[in-house]
Amino acid sequence: MPGSIELSEFFVEGKNPDLSHVLLHITEPSTPKERQKGYFFALVEIEEGTREHIEELQQIINEIETGFYQMDDTADKSAFELALEYANRKGAHLNDPSHHARIHCVIGNVLENKLTFSYRGDVHALIFYQGQEGVERLNILDQHNPEDERQLFSSTLEGNLGDHDVVFIGTPCVTDHFAYDRLQKILSSRSPRDSAEHIGRVLHDIGDEKSFGGIVFHVSTHAVSPRTGKPIPKHTQGSVTSLNNLISAQQHTEETLSPPLLKGMRSRIKDRWQQEEALPPEKIPRKQLLKSTHPTPHRTTANSETNYRKGASTPAETLFNRILVIIGRGLVNLAIGIGTALKYLAMMIGRGAIMLVILITNKNNSRKEIVGRFKERLEYRKRAVRKMSLVSKILLVAIGTFAVLFVGSIAYLKVKEQREAKERAYLVLVDEIRQLKEEADTKLVYNDNVKALSLLQTAEGKITELPSQTEEQKNQITSLTAEIESLLQRLRKQEIVTPTPVLTLSEQYPEAKATSIARIGSDIVLFGVHDPVLYMYQPSIERVDTVSHDIIPTLTDSVYAKETEQLIFLSGPMTIAGYSKANNTVAPRDIAFPNTDTSIVTFDIYNDKLYTVDPTNNQIYKHNRTQIGYDKGTAWVQDTTADLTDAVSLTIDGDVYVLRSRGDVLKLHRGTIQPFSLASVDPALTNPTVIWTNTENNTLYILEPTNKRILLFTKDGKFIKQLTATEWQQPSDMVIDVERQTLYVTDNNIVYSLPLQ
Repeated sequence: MPGSIELSEFFVEGKNPDLSHVLLHITEPSTPKERQKGYFFALVEIEEGTREHIEELQQIINEIETGFYQMDDTADKSAFELALEYANRKGAHLNDPSHHARIHCVIGNVLENKLTFSYRGDVHALIFYQGQEGVERLNILDQHNPEDERQLFSSTLEGNLGDHDVVFIGTPCVTDHFAYDRLQKILSSRSPRDSAEHIGRVLHDIGDEKSFGGIVFHVSTHAVSPRTGKPIPKHTQGSVTSLNNLISAQQHTEETLSPPLLKGMRSRIKDRWQQEEALPPEKIPRKQLLKSTHPTPHRTTANSETNYRKGASTPAETLFNRILVIIGRGLVNLAIGIGTALKYLAMMIGRGAIMLVILITNKNNSRKEIVGRFKERLEYRKRAVRKMSLVSKILLVAIGTFAVLFVGSIAYLKVKEQREAKERAYLVLVDEIRQLKEEADTKLVYNDNVKALSLLQTAEGKITELPSQTEEQKNQITSLTAEIESLLQRLRKQEIVTPTPVLTLSEQYPEAKATSIARIGSDIVLFGVHDPVLYMYQPSIERVDTVSHDIIPTLTDSVYAKETEQLIFLSGPMTIAGYSKANNTVAPRDIAFPNTDTSIVTFDIYNDKLYTVDPTNNQIYKHNRTQIGYDKGTAWVQDTTADLTDAVSLTIDGDVYVLRSRGDVLKLHRGTIQPFSLASVDPALTNPTVIWTNTENNTLYILEPTNKRILLFTKDGKFIKQLTATEWQQPSDMVIDVERQTLYVTDNNIVYSLPLQ
């Protein structure tokens, strides 16, 4: 009969995270394949480790867990051993003696009553069992030492646990406060869950600078039936619930000693939290699911139907309803009247059209008849006028004259009204433009450049709406445009600089097609996509040497690797090359990528790690340096909202800044997008190509060839100024010499220098 496992844990974060950091990882199997392999757990303490150590160990643990559940056992090795071998290869550099970090780690697997694990460092692993004289303990690691300290995990231990045995695994510093004898008393007098809660609560109250972590599990190889004969309910709580229970227990103790003022509110929030925790996985928020790598799946379905029928009561008609009815009837009658008038008008137009067609075509010789009818009607009107009395004739003329004067007056007033309306609209528009200009001027005084730019751009748009038919209107447009342009010049913070030409490459090499610039030491390197030669310029002696790279004809981007004193070139979508002064040649360097359809467009180096940007897969890869190049990169971007499809340049100072061709910058930290945006500039950024900064500089430099300028921003996105020069025609690349505080720009085979201070 298969046994049952009760697993609990405790985790206490210390006051000094730089002194020690604990990683606690427990995976509860959910699928049939995973249940065949059992529980997976890992407990790690890193002493004096860096953020990179912690991230790498967390990644290694995740990959061990994935490999353990996905790989099958071989003839001579289990999936657990295969996963550990991969970890030894992946984490070999963590054994470097130069690292100050100390790693204590236990990684294991529990399947029914079988325990398999491997460890490193000074961890504690004890078994408490029922002996002849009561509860006894066995230190599993007392008689075992790792065979090879050069590996993370040099050996694997495994064995069978007896019925009701309790296993305790803890980080080294747990025994500073809990001796083995005290642990034995606690675990023999409490359940594993209560024991873990008690140990965690005591360590939390101590408030040590170091962090603590541990796992307690109890293995029962026989199912026990209750006296009622009813089956024992299945325990579905995993490691996440256990940790939540521990936190709840600590909070309950604190509230008992010092009740909070909002206890009722806290209880309602707690009840709501527990209700959400009980939801099936498909209804639990994504953030909560991530706490448990393998949550136990649940499915809950429900059908709901509502049969509601309103009662058949007729309320009394209100005055408002009556008014609505009257208005509705009036609208209907109006519509009918308009329809009737349109009908008669259409009939008249139709008849007139028919008569016109007959007059033109003389169909059935009816033209003479129609003309005769028209003459008869005209003659009838003349006779009627002649028969009128003199008074009637005078009145008719007066009415006609009055009608003409009335219609003429209406037309004149209408034209005058339209002219006055245009004049008023013109004056209102001019006044609006002046108000926008004055408000923008005020914003500039208070350094609100973003709002000032928006106001001035609105004013420019309104100027285009002004009429320019008279000379006065044209002069008004010219005056307003000049005033707006004056404020824009203040806002643009544009400096027209005079750069120094330090090298005109075409004079020595007319066939040169250098479009990119790099720096190695104090030397300047020029190269181009369609140029098979590197041009090495030494400013100290004003000398240019050449290095052919025919075997690697295409070089598109470069970065200086300070640690190895060499230039790394991007030579293709998935290839790189390197140049060093020692061998004075350009040679291929090894590199690999997780995806076969990778297409790298730019890269940068930070802390001896190479970061490559792949817009095709919307990813940034992180590569470790090897003796012959760089290893297979790992996906660094964790945020699925990051859009790298139009990335053109990359720079790193601890945070990663990605310049996109649309004119904005993405800022990422540890693979996650950070709130960041560049301040608006005038004119707006159009197809920028290069971004640069480093840890020693508080400025972001962006090159924009379209407007022949270099823009400077602070690292929180505020605009500083923009530099331009009349000498620049089409600047294509830039590089900055931090030591000499000099900026170099290449433009049509000419290198210009510009002091930054």
